[in-house]
Amino acid sequence: MKPFRTLALAAAAVLLALPVRADPTSKPAAPMSEKEKNIRKLLELTGAAKLGKQMLDTMADQFSQMPNIPPGFMEKLKELAKPDDLVELIIPIYMQNLDDQTVKDAVAFYSSPSGQKLSAAQPVMMRQTMVVARKWGQDLALRVIDAMRQEHAKDAADTTISGPVATPPTSK
Repeated sequence: MKPFRTLALAAAAVLLALPVRADPTSKPAAPMSEKEKNIRKLLELTGAAKLGKQMLDTMADQFSQMPNIPPGFMEKLKELAKPDDLVELIIPIYMQNLDDQTVKDAVAFYSSPSGQKLSAAQPVMMRQTMVVARKWGQDLALRVIDAMRQEHAKDAADTTISGPVATPPTSK
């Protein structure tokens, strides 16, 4: 096994030492459309551009609380994670689902004082909504369990025979 590892490391070193050339068949990136520029501005104005970092922070918190995380996992996660990659994944969704005028109108709104105020308030409102939604979900689950218990108790009572068993009438 050790000779294979040595060979693999040597091959990797050789490949890394080779000069990198641009792929002659690759095309230059297409210029960014006006719509895409406006979507990027909208993502910035609404705070959605920061979503990747927020999600990464949340993931890191959740991973750090897991008992079987291998040593070095969190460091490697931070090294490899690029929150801006999420923005690049979101842009095509906006491109597909919103027309140019809607994007322009949204940018105009979120550039206004009211839009900026809404954008600033959204993170707080989202956290408060999550607290309320968690409580709502817990309460709903308890009501469902209670209703199921009552139905089960009723079904069990319906199948229990109480009193004398009726005999079918006989014909004379």
